[in-house]
Amino acid sequence: MKITSVEPFILHVPVTGSQIADSTHTITHWGVVGARVDTEDGLSGYGFTGTHAFLPGDQLITRCIQTCHAPLLVGEDANDVQRLWLKLARNPALQWIGRAGVTTLSHAAIDIALWDLKAKAAGVPLWQLLGGQVREQVR
Repeated sequence: MKITSVEPFILHVPVTGSQIADSTHTITHWGVVGARVDTEDGLSGYGFTGTHAFLPGDQLITRCIQTCHAPLLVGEDANDVQRLWLKLARNPALQWIGRAGVTTLSHAAIDIALWDLKAKAAGVPLWQLLGGQVREQVR
């Protein structure tokens, strides 16, 4: 299941009704950053992350996905999630920036998208792929 593209996107929705605010700022919209990972098999996996309300931060995350992470993934096997996680964690383009903030958030969206792809390819829900049901009910 070879990766053909990794595309970031931003979903932002205006806040309507009651205003969301604190002493330092007002939230006018709510949103998340997404990453779509496409494969040559025609499958797409989606992962989400973000600042939830800070558009400039979300733009930084999408830029990191697009310029730093995506080039490392095109042509790779999407089934090899653990190896790809390490490849992104050891990304030479980010070695002097560190693994926090924008780099971690961009990495998270891609990791979630890869797990989504793996579950879709297996034809099972992700919770089942990750170990399945443990209990019949929760107390």
